Amino acid sequence: MPKTLLVYFSNTGFTRTVAKELMRSCDCDVEEIRELKPRGGMLGYLRAGFEALAKRRTQIVPPTRNPDAYELTIIGGPVWVGHVSSPVRAYVKKLHRQFGQVAWFCTYGGSGAEQMLAELSELAGRQPVTTLALKDSEIDASTFTEKVKGFVSELALVTQRREAARAAGAPVR
Repeated sequence: MPKTLLVYFSNTGFTRTVAKELMRSCDCDVEEIRELKPRGGMLGYLRAGFEALAKRRTQIVPPTRNPDAYELTIIGGPVWVGHVSSPVRAYVKKLHRQFGQVAWFCTYGGSGAEQMLAELSELAGRQPVTTLALKDSEIDASTFTEKVKGFVSELALVTQRREAARAAGAPVR
């Protein structure tokens, strides 16, 4: 079984595109966060913004994979008005005590990536081993793959350090 779990939410497809690229580069299991009540159209867009600003959670389909079974959980989602999206917020709030090491990635149209990644760390109660922020325009233009490779290289270094610590007899989660 892989030691990494990739978890993501994508409403418009940008985050899903990045997640697929990560899947090609990592030996990982995958969990897509899905909402019980999908959003679409202008009302869905407004609801997304309201939930993000109010830091609300939405109802999600119960996850099938337990992060406690993995050494590293990579979590990704879109930036909604400078905040964590409500589906990602719901997942993290529900399962943060089960995370080992974490890494974050986000997709965004304008700004707010740094704020969103910091908020994700606060929600999870831990700092990530690395982060990745990609603009929607980079994803549209297919110019994001080098940044994904850099992110995956950082994750590989973390894994190497973890394996070296394990070989030296140090306790590792």
